Amino acid sequence: MADSGAGGDEAIHDAPNFIRVYMSGRVERFLGIDFSPPSTDAATGVSSKDVVILPGEGVSTRIYLPAPSSGGYLRRLPVVVFFRGGGFCLGSASDAATQGHANQLAAWASAIVVSVEYSLAPQRPVPVLYGDAWAALVPMGGLARR
Repeated sequence: MADSGAGGDEAIHDAPNFIRVYMSGRVERFLGIDFSPPSTDAATGVSSKDVVILPGEGVSTRIYLPAPSSGGYLRRLPVVVFFRGGGFCLGSASDAATQGHANQLAAWASAIVVSVEYSLAPQRPVPVLYGDAWAALVPMGGLARR
């Protein structure tokens, strides 16, 4: 592969316009994250908040709660666990596009949506990422990992 010009740091994996990994371990991600804080969406009435699952490991969730009907929550709400795209190496649960999608999903389905923020490859290899995803599903933040 071509030399990156960064002190002779050679690219060993290159997905043009997405991600480039160098022999030194340095990683460049070309799709920026448009961070959007948890909030109440004016268009759908869906409110969101962040919950840390595994402190120090980058695993958290953003939880979306649909607006209650006029009589409040008259029934139990289903839960949808949402793992965004990005091949475990791109994106974030707090990206504005991801948040917009989750807001619409929560409103349309009248369901609680749990969007999982997991650590990214290649800094953390793929088997570890599966554990991150599992930790978001297991009560008490990943009992299965201990």
